[in-house]
Amino acid sequence: IAGCGKPTLDTIKVEPVAATLTVGQSLHLRATGLDAKGQPIEGLTFTWSVLDDSGRIDATGLFTAFKPGTATVTVALGTVQSTATLTVEREKAAQLVAAVEPPEVTTGQQVHLTVTVQNAEGRGIATVPVQAQPTSPDTAIDPPSAPTDANGQATFTITVARQGNDLAVGWFG
Repeated sequence: IAGCGKPTLDTIKVEPVAATLTVGQSLHLRATGLDAKGQPIEGLTFTWSVLDDSGRIDATGLFTAFKPGTATVTVALGTVQSTATLTVEREKAAQLVAAVEPPEVTTGQQVHLTVTVQNAEGRGIATVPVQAQPTSPDTAIDPPSAPTDANGQATFTITVARQGNDLAVGWFG
């Protein structure tokens, strides 16, 4: 009897098709198999995969964002597949913490400036470009800019040529 068999998978609908997340966030994607008439098919088990290294996805469609970039998520069953594009953004910087060691310096001496870029919870944010600029030409900073490490820290060496100089520190993004 025609029409009494199991429906044939024609397309996979993935939701959301696109989304933006921040590093550390997770998003559960949903997949629905549809037959040629657009009717949902129950009881299907899909395979999830992610291209790029901005995050990972588990067998249930839960995507976890690891680093800034664009991730293409593919959901498939046999030869039928669909994709979603996820944009992963860096965490928002909430504060900048600077520490100078030693705290007092004499002319010609070098000091180390450690800048920590933190999120709203006080955790360091990795890969944030930080720039340190002297307010006087009598002060040298090496390097003038550096990305934060895994702990959210960037380190600079400052050579003070004259007492009384100030320093400006900032981050990009």
